[in-house]
Amino acid sequence: MSNKFYKTLKAIFALLRKPILLNLVLSDNTEWKRYIEKKWGQINIKTVNPSPLFTDGIPVIRYTYYEGGSLDIDIAFLKALARTIPGCRFFEIGTWMGQTALNIAEVASECYTLNLNESAMRSMGLDDKYIKKIGKYSVSNATIVHLKGDSATFDFSGLKRNFDLIFIDGEHHYDFVVNDTKKVFSHLTHESSVVVWHDVAIHPGSIRYEVLAGIFDALPSSEHCFLRYVDQTKCAIYSRKPLWDEPSAIEDCTYSITIQKELSRSIEQ
Repeated sequence: MSNKFYKTLKAIFALLRKPILLNLVLSDNTEWKRYIEKKWGQINIKTVNPSPLFTDGIPVIRYTYYEGGSLDIDIAFLKALARTIPGCRFFEIGTWMGQTALNIAEVASECYTLNLNESAMRSMGLDDKYIKKIGKYSVSNATIVHLKGDSATFDFSGLKRNFDLIFIDGEHHYDFVVNDTKKVFSHLTHESSVVVWHDVAIHPGSIRYEVLAGIFDALPSSEHCFLRYVDQTKCAIYSRKPLWDEPSAIEDCTYSITIQKELSRSIEQ
């Protein structure tokens, strides 16, 4: 069963909880943009250039190009960002195959990742082939803490800790983005925490306004000014202070990528 079908099931559950969203879900990205502009006014989210973070190069390991994961530049950005934070404590919502957590664990002092447990996934109709992919690359790393639970009901306060860098990459429909964002800011952040959302762009440079609407609605309007879109990625970032020397203008940056085969294994069809 595909990752798209999994997301569709969760979207249906969101509609059952909030039927008023039906007209927006059935419409296109433009309707979500209009929704934001009607509620919050003109969208003025700025774009930041992440290229200064890559000056010394940043290796991305155990990467695959299968559907559902982050882009290589997304993982490189997160890893480079974590590297700038001394003793970085990292938390992720949405493990998927574990590639992000595995990479961040190389540079962070603590690495936590949260995903639905197997029984919850089976109750949604997901088969064993799909479930076995969860944490495939991270589960063998003993330094990564794998948490099981639904972010809608998970007791984040029970962790009794906050984190320096938080990556929200769970379900990307409006209700879930609102929930995850509120929970993160209520229980996991401190005054200098950095929060990154994935799939804020449909593809690099093209904003996914449903996700942005969820972020805007979850945060107080006074916090919107700390949001940035990260150029050439699918990520948005929240930080109260600049984290790197940002160029005064967005440049047309290009990057060099070296691809090297790491391992080979048979794949079940």
